Amino acid sequence: MIALLNPYSVGQSIAMILIVIAAVGIVLFQAKRAADRELESKVQFDDMTRFVEYIHKLTDTEGDSLEIFAIDREPRNPDAGASITCNGDWTGFTYERFTGANVLDCLERAWLARRLREDKKKDSERDLDNGSASD
Repeated sequence: MIALLNPYSVGQSIAMILIVIAAVGIVLFQAKRAADRELESKVQFDDMTRFVEYIHKLTDTEGDSLEIFAIDREPRNPDAGASITCNGDWTGFTYERFTGANVLDCLERAWLARRLREDKKKDSERDLDNGSASD
């Protein structure tokens, strides 16, 4: 027996399939947007945590100070949109400026400079100790 297909019912079936596909697409899109927002807020939280940690590390010794300058929204040099100034024992109590694309970048550069100087100082002290021990 040959079944005759009603063209209207076929069209309605196709329309229903397209509606279901669109609904699934919308749900997936919304889920992706929610996941992106969650990831973005996690990144912002991580950046804020690092921001606070760097400030504590750069000002942990008595007399250390840190100044954050206004951020240039449209810098001539995109790598220097923000700057900070550090002053403390590790800078020889002279003001040193660090620039970067944003404040977090400046803090990272200052912390790296401090660590490198402290490591260099430890190495030179170790060399002096080793030199005096061999005499």
